[in-house]
Amino acid sequence: MPDTQGWVGLNITLECSTLIELSIFAGLLLFYPKLTLKQRAWAFAVGLLVTYVLNLGRIVLIVGMILALGREAIPLAHNLVARLLYFVGILFIYWFLLTRPTLFAIRRTIESQGLGVD
Repeated sequence: MPDTQGWVGLNITLECSTLIELSIFAGLLLFYPKLTLKQRAWAFAVGLLVTYVLNLGRIVLIVGMILALGREAIPLAHNLVARLLYFVGILFIYWFLLTRPTLFAIRRTIESQGLGVD
């Protein structure tokens, strides 16, 4: 990437936080008994894909901030802005693929047992 002092090379490596998040997500989802195996497999595949795309977006954000603000923005871009947006995205993934379907499953169980509030 161009810099005021010439061209600068960025090493983009495998991000450990993504591996950690995928491992946690897989552990929570694949062994969670409230959802069916089909639901868990679908949610895992979607979660894997969305987490991968989210991580790519995080990298693009970091590179864009460095291009716009210069090399001095690396700590701000990587350690604060991109990481914050990444983890907010992870929270949305958890909500839509684990928490929300669980709440629907619990609601169906309560209603099927006639325990719903009228």
